[in-house]
Amino acid sequence: MKKFCFECFHDYTNKKFQIIQGIIGFLVIISVATAPLQWFSEGSNDTLFWYSFTRVIVSIFTIEFLLRLYGAPSRLKYLWSLQGFVDLISIIPFYLYRLGLISKNIALILRGFRMLKLIFVDETHFAHLPQIENQGHYGLLTFNQDEKLAYIARRSPWLFLLETIFNTFLLGIILLTMAFMEWEWYALLFGVLFGGLLFFFYLRTWLNHHYDAIYVTNQRIVIVDKELFGAVLNGMPLYEITNIIPDTRGLLNTLLRMGSIDIETSGPEDRIGFPYIHNPYKAVEAINQQKIAYNLKQKR
Repeated sequence: MKKFCFECFHDYTNKKFQIIQGIIGFLVIISVATAPLQWFSEGSNDTLFWYSFTRVIVSIFTIEFLLRLYGAPSRLKYLWSLQGFVDLISIIPFYLYRLGLISKNIALILRGFRMLKLIFVDETHFAHLPQIENQGHYGLLTFNQDEKLAYIARRSPWLFLLETIFNTFLLGIILLTMAFMEWEWYALLFGVLFGGLLFFFYLRTWLNHHYDAIYVTNQRIVIVDKELFGAVLNGMPLYEITNIIPDTRGLLNTLLRMGSIDIETSGPEDRIGFPYIHNPYKAVEAINQQKIAYNLKQKR
């Protein structure tokens, strides 16, 4: 049983983990987006429905927390981790409300902290480099013979979180507008039109976070820029890289530990940039290490 819980909630390479994380992410967005509806439906005929809905969501998150705790290699380490704190803060407000310690409005406001769970949703393909390497490919990226993946520099997860929060805010407005229209046919039409548009916003946010990256190997670096329709892959051998300049200026970059890097090359493109990267100095260090190792290998 413990092994099964570990595979479902802690083993990033397991298919069960991927499915469960996707479901959890969907429930987080739905539960936060519907909070305004619950707020304004107080005292109406829908109050019982929304209370039951909240109980179901909290029950799922509570079971998730308990199973994640049970399957953790170190339960104390999990409880003291950021993920453990986020999992707890996702369910505690409901129980505090049931005990009469906080008001319903405060519980609804605190529900927004559930969005932090999204930070941990997308660990599937990036927690273990050997998994990607053994696949021989990732998305549009194909590894050459004898090519070893050394590092993946991704966009900041906090940027992904902020964009998802904004999209969820828009979803809440759409649902609230439909409720004010009393769910008539024109309200449903409004929801389909704007909800469909918002779906593409969510999809673009996901694609940018999940696919946009700099893949650093022992032979080259490949910059992947994924869009809704198509993608751009910009690869360059390590020997063409002449200089790498990290830029972390700005308050937001400092707080979120993100920035951009500009790569100067001797190839056809003089300069290639990658913005909103998480921990750019670590990315620069990884690229320089592979470049040094490559040069030493060529001199032998």
